[in-house]
Amino acid sequence: MMARAVRVALWALIGAVIAGAAGYFVAGQPEQRYEANATFYAKKRSPDVEFVSHNRSIVAEQTARQLNDAPAADGLRSDARQRDAKAHWRAGPGYGELSWHVEAKTPQDAQALAEEAFDLASRNAGTFVFPPDVRPGVLTVRDVSAPEAMFASSSRTVAGAALTGAVVAGAVVALAMFPTNATSRPTRVWPWEIAGLGLAAISGVGAALQIQDTEYVVPLAFVGFIAFVLASWWLSKGNVLVVVMLAYLLAPAPADNILPQVTIFPDSDYAVRSRDLLLLADLILIAALIYLRPGRPSRLLGYWMAALGLLACYPIVVGAFFGAGQSLEASFQGATMPLRAIGILWLTSAVVRRNGWDTTLRDGTRAAVAAGAVLAGGTVLAAIAARGALQFSVASYPLIVDGRPALPGWGNNILANYFCLAIALLIFARRLIDISIRWTVALVVILLIGISFTEVRIAMIVALLIAEIPIVLLLIRRLWPTQRAVKAVGAGALAAMVLGLVTVTALPVINPRFQTLTPGFISAQLPESRGGEEPERASSDPETGKDLGGESAGTRRTLAFAALEISQDNPILGTGWNGWGWDKSDANKELVVGIDPHNGFLWLQVDAGALGLILLYAIPLLAMRHRGYLWWLWAILATATALEAVNPNLRNARFAVVVWFLAALALLASEKPYPLRARISDSLAWLRGESSPTKPEVHSKEPV
Repeated sequence: MMARAVRVALWALIGAVIAGAAGYFVAGQPEQRYEANATFYAKKRSPDVEFVSHNRSIVAEQTARQLNDAPAADGLRSDARQRDAKAHWRAGPGYGELSWHVEAKTPQDAQALAEEAFDLASRNAGTFVFPPDVRPGVLTVRDVSAPEAMFASSSRTVAGAALTGAVVAGAVVALAMFPTNATSRPTRVWPWEIAGLGLAAISGVGAALQIQDTEYVVPLAFVGFIAFVLASWWLSKGNVLVVVMLAYLLAPAPADNILPQVTIFPDSDYAVRSRDLLLLADLILIAALIYLRPGRPSRLLGYWMAALGLLACYPIVVGAFFGAGQSLEASFQGATMPLRAIGILWLTSAVVRRNGWDTTLRDGTRAAVAAGAVLAGGTVLAAIAARGALQFSVASYPLIVDGRPALPGWGNNILANYFCLAIALLIFARRLIDISIRWTVALVVILLIGISFTEVRIAMIVALLIAEIPIVLLLIRRLWPTQRAVKAVGAGALAAMVLGLVTVTALPVINPRFQTLTPGFISAQLPESRGGEEPERASSDPETGKDLGGESAGTRRTLAFAALEISQDNPILGTGWNGWGWDKSDANKELVVGIDPHNGFLWLQVDAGALGLILLYAIPLLAMRHRGYLWWLWAILATATALEAVNPNLRNARFAVVVWFLAALALLASEKPYPLRARISDSLAWLRGESSPTKPEVHSKEPV
């Protein structure tokens, strides 16, 4: 044991030297420059922005674009050029803020140019002159930041790269030297050692690039990512599927940017984030496929993988030659959705061959539910730590934005939808994954509380309905064996009414944003009400900017009409991946900000056309016909599909990994005649508590 530990430490030291050398090469930085910001806040929105969205960040982005086109910006830029400096309006540095960002050779020049914009805004009472066709908004003057060096010192860059390389090389060698119960120590360890040094060099370069740009949290998160993956591997006893799923669902998100791909996107590709092209979890997925070496998939699964491959490819060609102006990199970014699906489907197929269908279901579903519970707990802890603050960050990473959680890697709406999917998993597959009714109730409560701290508008209404239906069905199933059918169904209906009333009564006490869902006769009795008056329905307070959670029907309607208008021009093949981002402003000039259609079906229709919808959904729908006995599994997938109507969940790699996993299980199951009469009788038997969800006839570890 001691000899193996010494060997791991030795290779970690060699990895540190190699990564440090790579960091030293990167540290040959250009001439040092300094940056400063004159920071403002868009206190009052222009009608053009307010019509589209009330999100404070989007308002700042829109205002910054308007200001860059304003006459006042020309004079400020001219002064910057005279001092050999660069300056422009941009969103940030804080969430919902915008700033006049200056990059100069000396800290004195950076400070002077930032103060010039600050003074100009102050003299004009916070009002800048906008272009004639744009209505003005009013900016609240905040402050001028002290000049900061734009590059970290060479010693910090090298040290950070060396630390990163040591962790990577040591982790790779440790996997070989300390195998789990499910794996054996390889006969030849040197390939692992060479691979560890190669990865250490690559990681050292990526870390050095980030540290040089003073992004210290990213390399730290990368180190945490490696530690998390190792812990998942050893705690799950080498369960590859669990490691991959947890890497997507829970691993630190800032580490997505550790690789050099952060530099590939030009500034014109607005709202396309580089980290969406390749997550570190994707590297874990690729490593898992290499480790398992999956063979040929089953026929039906192979057909769907081929369809997804076509879905990934042709929108890239359309976008490159006939698109709306998006770059090739943006098209590749959109193609990662079906490409990740292929990887997860293939991985699930390999794990089913090794462990059996039911064991694979149990392990993957438990990981998904556990991740949901951890994320729900994280939302509550973040809200408690914020103590009511609208913005709350830890290590410069936002955890609360506009009073709502912003957990790393998760969009707020999509996080709420994931909690709903986890509830459906618990209700419909509880017995197959061997979770007691007490744990089921406890986990459902945790997930519901997590939902209460996320989104509360149109998406939340749908999410609550979808989450509560399985709960009512579970109650009926528990009562039917001891009560008559009428009593059980009546109790279920009564429970549905009570659950709805509790939702609109108790949740606003937990989270005031829920007041917009509460009927007036109930809200008048809540402590948050003001003298029994109807709660405020506006989306935000015009003075403080506080998000009051107003309903977003108008925004979603605008986005839907724009998507339908764009899709009419390219109904079959679409505009190419991410064509929506460049074409939406032609359909509606107010949609120039980075906002998605808030509907996965419409987004896919715009980007990939009707052919894309067919390639994604046709084969699973056909499989449902001959695998109807897995109705409980289709119910879970139907929950995820229904949620796609209010948010593009499949565009989020974290949410989607669970959907692809469940869909693979459905397609890997054997076919079985299942007439309508049998479907009705089995459904009633399940409600009566007389049967468990049916497993498919795929229990052997032979190829399916």
